[in-house]
Order: sequence, then structure tokens, then C-alpha cells
Amino acid sequence: MQKEIDANDVVVFANDWCPFCKKAVEALKTAEIDFKYIEVDGGMKSELLAKTGKTSVPQVFVKGQFVGGCNDGGMGGTLPLLRNGKIQEMLKA
Repeated sequence: MQKEIDANDVVVFANDWCPFCKKAVEALKTAEIDFKYIEVDGGMKSELLAKTGKTSVPQVFVKGQFVGGCNDGGMGGTLPLLRNGKIQEMLKA
């Protein structure tokens, strides 16, 4: 898991069936931000819990930092951080 976070500017840990995951993925696509999508299986939940303190999805990382889920967590959540330009700013740095 850490190898993927280190190797990609944006990583989305998600499940195809999750409506919040779909929202976060669509928002990133709309913002034309490339990302690595990783389907979470049962074994990854413990890794995510150790890394972020959460097992819920989506979990989005930008430049190695946990920015949150769809609407909250981490640095505030993917949708709010896209709206205020923070993710775009992080990618330019």
C-alpha cells in the first residue's frame, strides 16, 4: 500500500459499490486529475486503519498525504479540497 502512495501523486483506495467512492472518483475526473485507483479488499482494511485510523472508503492520498474521504476526514475531504483548490495546489508543489 505505501509503495503505491509513494509512487503516485494521487491514490484513491475505494470500492466499486460505494456511492461516496464514485463521487470522489468523478470529482477527480471532472477536475482532470490523474489518479491511481485501488480496489480495497478485506486485507487492506487493517493497513488503512493503521495508516489513517479509518477503514471506511474512499481514502484519498495526494503527494503522500491523507486528504480524507469524499466529504470529510484527513485534511477535509476530497470534494471540499477540490472546490477550494487545495488539491490542485498540492499537486503543483
